[in-house]
Amino acid sequence: MKVLLYRSWCGWEGEPDKFEYTFPAKDTMYMLKGKVKVYIHGHEEPIELGAGDFAEFPKGLHVTWQTVETAKKYYRHT
Repeated sequence: MKVLLYRSWCGWEGEPDKFEYTFPAKDTMYMLKGKVKVYIHGHEEPIELGAGDFAEFPKGLHVTWQTVETAKKYYRHT
């Protein structure tokens, strides 16, 4: 069984924006509110995430991150 300790996680909140990003470590995230689109370079369709979604991205993944609606998430790099 895996237990997630939220006190060791960081918070992020962002207004609508679009930018490139490379994950410096494995990123585990939980969306609290809002909506984002994650365009993985080399793939046509974005991944859409919203409130209640949980996702993991591998270290070194290069994406274009688009915050569609003001978003808030908890994340942890490992």
